[in-house]
Amino acid sequence: LGELFVFLFFGLIATIGSYYLVTLSISLNIIILGSQLGFLSCALIAINNYRDRKTDVLVGKNTLATKLTDSQFLKIIDIFLFGPYILLLYFILFVDLRYFAVLFAIRFAHIARRTIQNYIHETELNYALENSGKHLLVFGLLFSICCL
Repeated sequence: LGELFVFLFFGLIATIGSYYLVTLSISLNIIILGSQLGFLSCALIAINNYRDRKTDVLVGKNTLATKLTDSQFLKIIDIFLFGPYILLLYFILFVDLRYFAVLFAIRFAHIARRTIQNYIHETELNYALENSGKHLLVFGLLFSICCL
């Protein structure tokens, strides 16, 4: 359940905890942002586990990628890659329209997903992993700029 750990600790706890230490408060906005960053962080571990699933099965490693079918696990990856944009609607509709700019990060999610969909050899999934990392970085930077 590495994905759950990553969501909780790299998404919710790191984001909400850092925010709380600075402001001594918690808001719905920061909980949603923590969820978005948690999903994007989960995309990294999920793509990594998907890439390594064949060798993980051989050594008996228990990950969601080894326990679920490819189709099921790819749906989870889609949630991790694109779920933050569903949550982004909250910021666009209820906080400020300038958060619309964060949508430009979705390009990296599409590249990662297309790579996963069309790969021939597992090493090609490194490109998906790279774009997932870029996705998290660009999403965070664009979101930060919108907060100014």
